[in-house]
Amino acid sequence: MAIMKYNWPKSGLTKFDRDLSTTLFSDLFDDFFMNDWVGGPVNFRPTLDVAETSDAFEIEVTLPGVKKENLDVSLEDNRLTISGERKWDKNENKKYHKMESGYGKFRRSFVLPESIDEDSIEARYEDGILYLTIAKSEETTGRHIEIK
Repeated sequence: MAIMKYNWPKSGLTKFDRDLSTTLFSDLFDDFFMNDWVGGPVNFRPTLDVAETSDAFEIEVTLPGVKKENLDVSLEDNRLTISGERKWDKNENKKYHKMESGYGKFRRSFVLPESIDEDSIEARYEDGILYLTIAKSEETTGRHIEIK
């Protein structure tokens, strides 16, 4: 199934009416899917990238505006959980006309392979990105065998 752009009927509408109708429809559609019903911010869900090298897994979690002290990373039964909160300081003196930024508590969790070295997990937070490096255990990284 493909998503297609809706084309407003051309007869009976001026260009201004078509542009206004398209904008209103687009804004209504965006508001339905992007904002909650009370006009506040949408839920925050950080994006993450997972990569694998020959000796480790590397995870980058994008967390704009999240303070380090509002983050938690835990590992239990090979399940890595990243949780925290991006706080919204609501300013009563501002009237938002559009809010696309997400705020609130979040939790991302996934199971790691058995082949990791749990004691080697390293985390650092820099410029709104959480970097995790998880070394593979020696059993899975292999070793070089010298031929005699």
